[in-house]
Amino acid sequence: MKKNTCKSISLSSLLGVALILTASLFVSCASKPKVISSKSSKHVTVQQTAQGVYIDVHKDKSEDITDVILVDEPNGNGASVAFGNATSVNFLWPYADSGETYTIYANLYSGSKFKAEEKVTFTTEGVSKNIVDYTTDYTDSRLVLVAAKNTRTVMLKTTKEALLSILGPTTTLNAKVNVDIFSGKHAADATPNDSEYIGSFTKDLLNAADLKKLLDGYDIISLAGSFGYTPSELNKKLSSNKTYFARACVIYNLTDKDNAAVKYMTKYIYTNDTIYTPIAEADLPAPVITTNDSAK
Repeated sequence: MKKNTCKSISLSSLLGVALILTASLFVSCASKPKVISSKSSKHVTVQQTAQGVYIDVHKDKSEDITDVILVDEPNGNGASVAFGNATSVNFLWPYADSGETYTIYANLYSGSKFKAEEKVTFTTEGVSKNIVDYTTDYTDSRLVLVAAKNTRTVMLKTTKEALLSILGPTTTLNAKVNVDIFSGKHAADATPNDSEYIGSFTKDLLNAADLKKLLDGYDIISLAGSFGYTPSELNKKLSSNKTYFARACVIYNLTDKDNAAVKYMTKYIYTNDTIYTPIAEADLPAPVITTNDSAK
């Protein structure tokens, strides 16, 4: 994938676009927009309609696909789809400007196991506006992994205002920071098979106390229960590869009428590929029970 680009846009412009898209969403709830044309891969169809660009993610009943993560090139905007009991999920793709060409990459998963990557390239035919433009406040945000004694901490260096600077007011009600942990690497020459997904946790972006836990540092070893592991199990899991890394994004809804299976995502903020130093079994911290984190 090409390197992400960034540019700035005024909050008033974002608000105007968000209001237009919100109106479109409420109209579309009454009836599915007529599809003018489409481009497809095996499991992803990009649909051009008079009300904007829509995505249809689909599978056969016999296919063991539970989740799909979609990311666009060149901007890095995305969405995650959890199939649940459905075989098809259709939703607005609010990241396309009129007349521009995009490639959507779709990573297919069975639980935490990566299965395949697909891509669809399209040029926006109708009237459409990307609701997200990346400010320097957002792109200057940093995610780091810090090792100290028996802790392995992920820390987000930013502010609530910086993370929300790219979103209009209508999208912030359910905004959360989502952090994914991987064993392996994501360097430029890496493929999805070079890393193993460990788990995720979220922090409420509008809850100052909750967000502060991530800004101060979240010890993934003592809080291994967030991912379904004991500290010992997670330590062994992370020790299976030379490096580990984390990525963070803001997940949000456009309206309260959004399909519950879909979460919109800003582009990822990555840590470096970081050497994992195993913790001696006798030095592992006691597990901490928390109710504020939710796994993927």
